[in-house]
Parts: sequence; structure tokens; C-alpha cells
Amino acid sequence: MYFSKKILILFFIAHYSWCEDTKKKESPKIVSVNETKSVDKNSSIATTVPPVKAPLPNVCEKCNCTENSIKCETWDSSKVIKDYKWPNNTWEVVSFENTPLIHLTPFPALSIKKLVFTGNNIQEIDNKIFINITDLVEVDLSNNNLSSRILHSNVFEGKWASESYEPLKTLKVLNLSYNHIHTLNQRIFEHTKEIRLLSLRGNPFTMFDTPTRNALSDLPLLEELDISYCGLKSLPHEILHTSHMILLKLDLSGNKFTTPPLAFEYAKSLKVLTMDNNPIEFIGPANAFPELALLEELNLRNMSQLNRIGEGAFSKLKNLSILRIQNCLNFTEIHKKALVQTIGTLIPGLGRKFMGEKIDELKCAAPPEHIGKNLSSLAHRKLRCLDLYEARPERDAAVLVGILIGLLLMVPIGLTFFFLWKRGFFFCGSQSPGSFSRAFYRRTPADEI
Repeated sequence: MYFSKKILILFFIAHYSWCEDTKKKESPKIVSVNETKSVDKNSSIATTVPPVKAPLPNVCEKCNCTENSIKCETWDSSKVIKDYKWPNNTWEVVSFENTPLIHLTPFPALSIKKLVFTGNNIQEIDNKIFINITDLVEVDLSNNNLSSRILHSNVFEGKWASESYEPLKTLKVLNLSYNHIHTLNQRIFEHTKEIRLLSLRGNPFTMFDTPTRNALSDLPLLEELDISYCGLKSLPHEILHTSHMILLKLDLSGNKFTTPPLAFEYAKSLKVLTMDNNPIEFIGPANAFPELALLEELNLRNMSQLNRIGEGAFSKLKNLSILRIQNCLNFTEIHKKALVQTIGTLIPGLGRKFMGEKIDELKCAAPPEHIGKNLSSLAHRKLRCLDLYEARPERDAAVLVGILIGLLLMVPIGLTFFFLWKRGFFFCGSQSPGSFSRAFYRRTPADEI
């Protein structure tokens, strides 16, 4: 019994010693940073020092920063936007011009009004790259390698809003000129309904297919559209129909139009139209400009094939005040009635601007009823044109009135004579019933009895 107690005590002592050794092996030793330098690489002591994250380089060390702008003239193509620390400021302009930038990635939370990416080699754009930017008004993506595959609606996706679908509320200007865009995704502008100016200049569309038409008709507030040098031969009316009460400026320069497009009639609010460098040869009655009541400026410059402008070519442009026909080497003739304007347009709009007080010295020479009157006083009047054969309608008034009175009197007089004749007042001799009956009686010849 005594021996058994000894064995049991020895067992507890051995077990306790083994547990203490195990705890010492399992518990790590905390070593300071200075101590770790002196520890041998082959030491069995375990360290738990976390890796130290290097601070991000400041973007102003890479780019030129001023008080309200950042201009990056060089860029490491292996770096993304968020690889740099951006100062928390309100930036008027942030530009990446003529850099080897290939891939656009999302920006950190910044306040930027204008972003410029022109002249780069951008071939890929991530989704939601502008979602963290506030106050963004203009984006310039011109002169890159953007294609229809890259540009889709998710690129311009903004933050959630109750009144519209994830909008970029402040974006007003979008420049996509001189890329490789053949067509537009029909939903590309579903997050950018507030766009006022869109430039697609220099893209090889050649025609606007259905998705492109749908995309352009999805901009209800568009005021200025530049689709110059796109190889277009026709202009679908859908793109002007949606914004017909808003669109103010339209640039169709450098396309392949041979006549003014009929779609112009939908651009009711258009004020400036530019059609420079198009292969139009003749503008006349058959292909005259449609009625554009508010158009003030029309540009037809550098049109090497234009040779004549016929009668009534601009007669429906009642408010036109600036017409530029310049550097048209083969242009030889403009009809005297190509531009029919009223005094009410020319005198108030341009008269005082070019003539000053001398405008009041202009007097009316015809028609006769207004001879000697000041032209400014007739600005609100619609004056008649002189007759081709020099007829004077004002002198024929009495004759015309006399003829009219005569015709009116002849009707009752004629009716009176008709009724009197029916009553027999215009026959000679007896008018008794017997005379009427004898007038139709003939004696029977003797040989017939």
C-alpha cells in the first residue's frame, strides 16, 4: 500500500513537469525590433512582427501640381490611379495629355471639375471610373484608341439616386472625338442624361445604325452636337427629333452630304449650323434649306465643289444674320433671290450694328405708298413686292370697285327683266289668250279636204 502511494506521487510529479515544459515550448517569445536584428537566422525563436506597408507616393511628385490643377505629362503604364496619394482639394482641371496611359481605372474620392485624357493610348476602361468624383462637369477622351467594345453604359455609372438611374448628375460635356468608334451602345448615355455638349468628331461611323440612333436620341437636354468628319452621307431625323426644342448648335463639317439633309426640319431651335467642306455642288429650289425659324448663323466654307446657289436657297431662313461662304474655289454665281430677307430682320439685327446712327438716314423708295419713310419705322410691316410688269395696283382700285358694283347690280336687274318677260310685258300686239291660241293654228289646205 505504501509502495503504491509512492508510485502515484511520482506519476503526478512527472506529469506536472511535462506540462510545464510543453507550455514553455508553445508560448512565443515577444522580441523587440532591435532584438530581432541580433537573432541568428537559424534561431528557433518565433517572431510575430507584421509587415510594414509603405506609404503611397504623392501624385504631385509625379505630376505638376498648382493651386487648382494637376497636369501629368508622364505616366508609368504599370501604375493605376489609386497607386498614388491625391491631395484632398477641389481641382479645376486634372489632365493626362500625351502619356503612355493605356488602362483607365477608378479614381479615389476627389472633387474634379474637368478631366482630360487626350492624346493617350487608352485601350481599356474599367466600370464606374468616375463614381467617386464629385462636381465632374467635363470629360475629354479625345485622340485615343477607344472602340465601341470599350464604351458601354457601366463606364459612366454614378451613385444611386431616387430620381434617375445611377446618374453622373453634373456631367455636361463629353468629348469622344478622334477615336475608333463605328457605332454606339444604345444604352451608353443612360447614366448621363444631363449632357449638353457631345463631340463625336473624326470617328469612322459612315452611317448611324439603329443602336447609334437610339443612343443619340437618349439625350433630351443636348444643346450642341459635333458629328463632323464622320463620313456621313445622310442624317436620320431621330437624332434631332428628341432634342428638337433644345439643340442650338450642329456641326456637320467634313462629311459626304450632297444636299442639305431633310432632317433639319426637326431642329426647330437650331441657331448655328456649320456644313463646311461637304461635296455640295448646287443649292436651289429643289434642295433648299428647310424652314429654320431661329437659325442665325450658317457656315458653308471650304466647299470645293460648290459652284452655284439658286433662287430661294435660303429663303426659308427668316432669322439668318450671318452667312459665310468662304474658300469655295469653284463658286461662280449666287441668285439675286437666293436670300429673301425682310426689313424687319436686317434693320433691327444688323443695321445699327454696322451703320450706327446713319441707319436713320435710310429712306424707303418703293412701294409708292411708303416713299420717303424711314426704313426703321417699317421694320414691323410686311411690304409688298413691286409687280414684274410695273403694274400699279393702287391705281386700279377704283376700276376694280366699279366692276364689282356693276356685277352686283346686274344680278337684281337681270332677275327683274326675266320676271317681267315671263309676265308678257315685252310682246307687241294683243296679249289675249286667243292670240296665243291662233298663233299655233294653221288652215287645212283645200286639196286635203
